Amino acid sequence: MKINEGYPLKGKIMKADKNQVFEGVIVAAGWDKLEHINQSSLYTEDDEDILLKHYMGISKFAPYLNQKVKVWGDVFSLNQKDRILTVSKIQRL
Repeated sequence: MKINEGYPLKGKIMKADKNQVFEGVIVAAGWDKLEHINQSSLYTEDDEDILLKHYMGISKFAPYLNQKVKVWGDVFSLNQKDRILTVSKIQRL
């Protein structure tokens, strides 16, 4: 599945790594007041948890929750430990 690119990130970005590829499992990372999932992250094979940017909504990632995937996109570092991945393509493994 291709996902639109170009969603601007708010806040101060320390570093951007373009065209990165990761493998891992997409997991729930946030819930709203009604306990619906509203945020997800990619838990990589290197035990890293990278927040996914949902510029098209969580519905695009919902079919991949708890699934092993390969993800392409740009990674933005907000500080020394928090990273956000803007997904351009996702593939189930």
